[in-house]
Amino acid sequence: WQRFKANLAEVTYSLSLWKGHLKVIEGHFGTGVTSYFLFLKRLLLLNIIVFLLTLAFVIIPQIVFRWEQQTPPGYTQNISFSGWEFFTGGGWFSDTEMYYGYYYDAVITVLSGSAYDMRYAYLCTCGGYYLLTVIILASILSSSYKQNYISASNEYSFYYVSKVFCGWDYSVTNDDAAALKSKSIFKELQEYLSTFKKDEKSRTCIEWCGVTIFRLFTNLIVLGLLAGSGYLMWYISITQSLTNDVGILSDLAMPLCISAINVFLPFAFTILASFEKYRNPRAELTITMLRTIVLNAVTIGVLIYFWFNSCWENFMGEQIYRLVIVDFVFILLIT
Repeated sequence: WQRFKANLAEVTYSLSLWKGHLKVIEGHFGTGVTSYFLFLKRLLLLNIIVFLLTLAFVIIPQIVFRWEQQTPPGYTQNISFSGWEFFTGGGWFSDTEMYYGYYYDAVITVLSGSAYDMRYAYLCTCGGYYLLTVIILASILSSSYKQNYISASNEYSFYYVSKVFCGWDYSVTNDDAAALKSKSIFKELQEYLSTFKKDEKSRTCIEWCGVTIFRLFTNLIVLGLLAGSGYLMWYISITQSLTNDVGILSDLAMPLCISAINVFLPFAFTILASFEKYRNPRAELTITMLRTIVLNAVTIGVLIYFWFNSCWENFMGEQIYRLVIVDFVFILLIT
C-alpha cells in the first residue's frame, strides 16, 4: 500500500500543470513570485470545476430543451452572425445561453417527459459550487497551516543553519536542475534577509521633512490619477448612454479605457513609490498594492453604478465579456 501511494504520488506529480515552468520561475525569481503563480493555478482549477458544474446542470438542460421545443426560439432568430460577436459579446450572442437573462425560468421537459426546474437547478448549482469551493480552500489552508506553522514551528529558530546545510537536494543530477536549485536557495535566502534590511543612518529633521512633503505630493498625484481615471470612465459611460451609438468601437470604448488604465497606472504607482525613499522594500510594495486596490475599487464602483441603470442581466454580461476579451489582449501585448 505504501509503494502504491508512492507510485501514485509520482504519477500525480508528473501530471502537474506547468511543473517545469514553475521550477524555472522559482529558480530565477524566488518562492514569493512562484507562490503567486501557484495561486493563479489554483484559481484556474477552481474555475474549471465551477464551469463543469454549470455546464452539466444549467447550460446543457437549457440547450436540450431549446433544441427540442424551440422555446425560446433562439436557434431561429433573424439576427445574422457576423463574427464581431467574438469581440463585443453582443448581437447574435445576446439571445443565446451565453447570458443569464435568456434562460427559461420555469419547469422544463428535457428528455422523455422528465421535469426539470431551471430555477432550482440554477440555485442549487450556484450554492453547490460555492460550498465546494469553500471546502477546497479550507483543505488547502489547513494543509498549508500544518506544513508551515505546525510541522515547521521549530525550524525557523535555526533558519540559516537548516537552509545552508540541509537545503540542497542531493538527488539532483541534471546540470540545469542543479543550477535552478542553487538559484532557488539563493533567492529564498535573499527574500528572508530583505525583511531584516534596515537603513542604519537615521534621517535628520530636514531630511525627514523633505521626505514627508514629497510623499504628500506623490499622494496628491495618486489621488489626481485616481480621480481622473474615474472621471474618464464616467464620461465614456455617460456619452454611450446619451448617444446610443452602436458599433464595434463604441462597444469596446469602455473595455479599452479600463484595460489601459489597469496597465499604465499601476506602473506609474510603482515609479512614484520608488522615489518615496521607503527604508523597507516591503513597505514600498505594500503602498503600491494599496494604491492599485483603490484603483480597482474606483473602477468597479463606476461600472456597477452604470450597469444597474439598465436591463442588467444581458447588458452586464456583455460588458464583462468585452472587458475580459480586451484585458486578455492587453496582457498578451504587454507580455
